[in-house]
Amino acid sequence: MNLQPITDLLKALNSGNTTTIQQAEQLYADYKNHQPDQLVNSFIVLIRTSQDELLRSYPPVLLRTLVNGNDSGNILKGLKPETLVTLKTELMFAVREEPKNHIRHSILNVIAILAIQLVPEQKWPEILSFIIESSSSPEENLRESSFYLIGAIIDDSRVAETLAPHFDKFALLVEKGLNDPSAKVQVSALETVSTFIDANPEKAEVFKPLIPAMLNTIQKTIESNLEKEAQKGILTFIIIAQYHSDWFKTNFDMIFKVFFQFLEHQSLEDETKHACLHFFLTFAEFKSSIMKKKLYLEPIVLLLLKWMSSVEDMDLKDWNSLDTEPSDDDDSNVAFEAIEALSHCVSKGLWEFFLQCAPTLLNSGNWKERYTGLMTLSSISEGCEKQIKTNFKLIIQSILPLANDSHPRVRFAFFYCLGSFASYLKREMQDLYKTLIPVSLEHLNDPFPRVTISNCEFLTLFLDEIKPNRVKEFKDQFLGRLSPLLQNENYKIVQHSLNAFSSVVDGIGEEFTQHYSEIMPFLIKILRTQTSVETKTLRGRAIETISLVGLAVGKKVFLNDCIQIIQYVSSLEKFKDDDPQVDFFLRAFTRFAQCLGEDFIPYLKYSMSPLMDAINGKVDSSVENGEDFSDESNNSGSIVMENKAMALEMVSIYAMELKHHLFPYVEQLYKGSIELVDFPFSSLVAIQAVNLIPFLVKISKQHFEAVGGLKDGMKAEFTSRLFLDSYERMAASIKTESEPDTLSAKLKALSDLMDIGGQCEQADRILSLTFEVANESFGTLQELETEYQENIDEEDEDADESPEREIIDDAYNSLAMVLGEVCIQFKEKAVPYIATVLPAMIELIETAPSVEIKTSMICILDDLIENGGQKAFELYPHIIKPMMNCTLPNLDPSLIQSAVFGIGLAAENGKDYFTPFLMESLQLINNVIVSVNSVQEQDDDLIAARDNAISAMGRIITNLPQHLGNNFPQTIALWLSYLPIQDDGEAGSIIKSLCTLIRDFSQQIMTQQYIVKVLEIIAVGLHKKAVNPDDKQIISLALRSQESLVAQSLFQLSAENQAILANFFKN
Repeated sequence: MNLQPITDLLKALNSGNTTTIQQAEQLYADYKNHQPDQLVNSFIVLIRTSQDELLRSYPPVLLRTLVNGNDSGNILKGLKPETLVTLKTELMFAVREEPKNHIRHSILNVIAILAIQLVPEQKWPEILSFIIESSSSPEENLRESSFYLIGAIIDDSRVAETLAPHFDKFALLVEKGLNDPSAKVQVSALETVSTFIDANPEKAEVFKPLIPAMLNTIQKTIESNLEKEAQKGILTFIIIAQYHSDWFKTNFDMIFKVFFQFLEHQSLEDETKHACLHFFLTFAEFKSSIMKKKLYLEPIVLLLLKWMSSVEDMDLKDWNSLDTEPSDDDDSNVAFEAIEALSHCVSKGLWEFFLQCAPTLLNSGNWKERYTGLMTLSSISEGCEKQIKTNFKLIIQSILPLANDSHPRVRFAFFYCLGSFASYLKREMQDLYKTLIPVSLEHLNDPFPRVTISNCEFLTLFLDEIKPNRVKEFKDQFLGRLSPLLQNENYKIVQHSLNAFSSVVDGIGEEFTQHYSEIMPFLIKILRTQTSVETKTLRGRAIETISLVGLAVGKKVFLNDCIQIIQYVSSLEKFKDDDPQVDFFLRAFTRFAQCLGEDFIPYLKYSMSPLMDAINGKVDSSVENGEDFSDESNNSGSIVMENKAMALEMVSIYAMELKHHLFPYVEQLYKGSIELVDFPFSSLVAIQAVNLIPFLVKISKQHFEAVGGLKDGMKAEFTSRLFLDSYERMAASIKTESEPDTLSAKLKALSDLMDIGGQCEQADRILSLTFEVANESFGTLQELETEYQENIDEEDEDADESPEREIIDDAYNSLAMVLGEVCIQFKEKAVPYIATVLPAMIELIETAPSVEIKTSMICILDDLIENGGQKAFELYPHIIKPMMNCTLPNLDPSLIQSAVFGIGLAAENGKDYFTPFLMESLQLINNVIVSVNSVQEQDDDLIAARDNAISAMGRIITNLPQHLGNNFPQTIALWLSYLPIQDDGEAGSIIKSLCTLIRDFSQQIMTQQYIVKVLEIIAVGLHKKAVNPDDKQIISLALRSQESLVAQSLFQLSAENQAILANFFKN
């Protein structure tokens, strides 16, 4: 075979000359397209025979793309059978004989890619024999290669499925590798275990007995000073902890001793120690019942506190110049993040132990330990929120003296800690405003800017959503302390004090008008003059503050300045997509719109252009392709995505404020946002795009009603087309969505679209699409629920529910909103469709692990009963019993509330269809009332459950009186004895039921026995504004007809109720 042409080709491709390379690439393409067999055979010969390392190393790299099934240049199917046989055979020989490691690994990669395509089709049975033989080779490199190859091919799902019956044989092979005399082979064998787990977690169970041998392998590599190899082994343990934490139950004591020893080892690399810590954190996440034990948790926490106390003792001048605390991956920062992670897994045990350590730390003579105590409190403030609340005032009292600490880094940590508390314990913090605001104000002139900045950050968080009167109480002090900071020569102090100042203005509100003329020129000056790269954020804060001042003082004061600012900003050169100012300026314009209302419409064009630019901003190609990229491009890509999400959110606010005036931009906005509903790089972008879509349809509808003169804007061709396109694309997107938070947003948007569209002309199409989505969503949510349940440590009685629980519950609730809206919009026409998903709903009501899911499903039944007509009533045999089963007193009050409400609706709407369930339902409802009344301390949930039960009893009595027979008088007496109720939500229903009885059964109700109770119920209903005009008329006629009896009974009422009724009679 003449190899010279291929040899020349390879040399040309590596020449470094652009022209030569381009010519060589064209020649290479010709070979691929027209002479693939010659190309492959030449590569094989070069790999096997060439003495030139370059000519052996380059062919495997090219072969990898030539035979890659995912590559458009794949030539595998075009090869002659004999070429393929040669390729397979010679590659295996090449691995045995290649002396250079990097070339051998390139050849192994080609074999792996080839095997991934051929093994599932049973076209390369020899490869398994090759792997087994290689694992027993006297050559260390070949034994290591065999395990490398196993891991590479088993990672493919089709190969894993094909080889699943042989996992037990692979386990024996791995066991052999773990006992190999070579540490390199041992680690390679250990690493394959994680690949088997990834490929098939259930079948991988056969590797569980190898845990001791795997741990032994890691120990040996450490003893042999092969830390990089040890780190690979620890990573495998982390993967096992994530997928199969149960594997460690019997061996955890042994694992803990080994890995904790590594953590304490002073001479080991940080990467090794941090990998061990990562293992413990992962294990705590999935097996908190073991990790929370004192013999494991306390040594780790003590070590982490020690690490945190090793914070770098840098020169204070250097520290003062930093924007943030040093964030290198040193022990101190790693420990901070680790304690935060532990607080979410073992909060109770962590808090109890930290309480023992806290006094020593906070009162230490060493500033680093005082710093550690405060920073630890900060790091656990979210995870241990429940525990901190029970000790909150004592905690604040214990740390308050540190506001005056002699060391600035402790004072910094004090305000940093308060800021964390303000984020996660907002109400508790704000209730202590009389203590905390003076402390903050006193230290706003700290000689160290970092402390002042930390204080300002605390104030910003603390004042968020605070009651305005609390800010106004300290108005003069706030303005007096913050105003000098706004004039500071340090722009970072100005920037952060502006942020705090904005929060103060937001709290003061209209009262800030008297200071407007002092502050606005100063803010406008910053906007116009602070244009350097360093002060971009300061400039952003300035326009943020301007917009908040505008909202506070109102349009009348702000209008002229606002217009001038809009015109000035609009004259500026367009910001780059990744400019941090974009966020500030776009949010400010949104507030301008909120302040000016319709007066903003002439300037809408100035804000819509940058909003559209942000929505259509280009994400760095390295992000899109999932490649590694520099910190700079990473930050740039993140800013672009943040701006996209923010711009979509801002447009939604414009839509709420300006309504149909936004119509000229609808088509362009729709085009930009609909493409982002499946945005793969940021769920926040996708969610904000999803949230915007219904607004755009609603704007179009409003436009054609307000401007087009149509009674129903949905009948406009443009709106109809927009609605159907958005509905179809949203439905299609939901079918492929697997992230619960994004799925929830999309289902909610579908519900909103249906609410806007109403009973559109495409009803059949909408119903068909909706129930395709519903069936798909039930399946997706069940998969997510199963995955969630598998990760729960059922043995940990103290475990808090993870955030995933709430996300899944929200998704089910959004699905319930869709199905409920179907019932509301399509009424009886929806019932046959609902019947198709009814079995899934009933199963969830009966077996769902979450009260919220059960309640969501009952809410669908409520809408079905209320809107489905006779077809819905015919389903009562299937739906009433499950609701009745949810009324048992030992169940969650919110579930009982939804169930009794549904039963009352069923009686009110279905009447005769409800008869078979009448007496049992009344008994169950009465049990609920009696049970709640027997509880001495009733919370809001219990009261709501009881009062909904009383309301349901009233609905049953008034809608099925004839079916109660002889029980009617005593049931009325019982119902009246439970009245009046406390819950405002059911007050209208109570009055409606009472008025029905007054109208239809006056002789039984308007008697000496009940008149005082009736008057009391009426007075309470009037006080709660729950009496509509029709009911007032019924009441008025009834009371006039019994004027003498009413007059005799009024004095028995409270003075307040007498006054209410007197006013009613007067009017």
